[in-house]
Amino acid sequence: MSPHPNSPVSAIDYDGRPLLVAPHTRRLDGAVREAVVPPFAPPVTHGSLADLPFDNAAADPDAVVLSRKLGNGHWKDITAARFAEEVLAVAKGLIAEGLVPGDRIAIMARTTYEWTLLDFAAWAAGLVTVPVYPTSSLFQTRWILHDSGAVALVTETGAQAAALGPELQHLPEL
Repeated sequence: MSPHPNSPVSAIDYDGRPLLVAPHTRRLDGAVREAVVPPFAPPVTHGSLADLPFDNAAADPDAVVLSRKLGNGHWKDITAARFAEEVLAVAKGLIAEGLVPGDRIAIMARTTYEWTLLDFAAWAAGLVTVPVYPTSSLFQTRWILHDSGAVALVTETGAQAAALGPELQHLPEL
């Protein structure tokens, strides 16, 4: 027999474990102003997405974590150790270019292995990535770059960079 539709939901699951935790509420003039429940998981106190390649490489360096399409159409597996090495090398290059933690770097590219590598490298260097669709118009791209405060832009192709050349006069921070 199923419960009546208006009956309260049980706080105990079929296996006897708590399903819901009653919230602690605070009221003001009879109206609920705040409802608080304990978190489902402890808060993260260290680390970030930037640590993923290095944590994966430490845990299982030979694990295949990505595959990359080569010019001949074949796919090449990338191990956790190799990806972490490449992330570190690119991050060092970004730092050598003068980028500092907190800087915004725009990436105009399709979702490729190189885009993934650059994204992780930027995070590892403490940068904030700003995605720009390659299909964005020049006006849209200029607005994104200006609004985000990007100080650097990486494009997938030389043609994309060339098309943006005339816009650089409107982007003194880039």
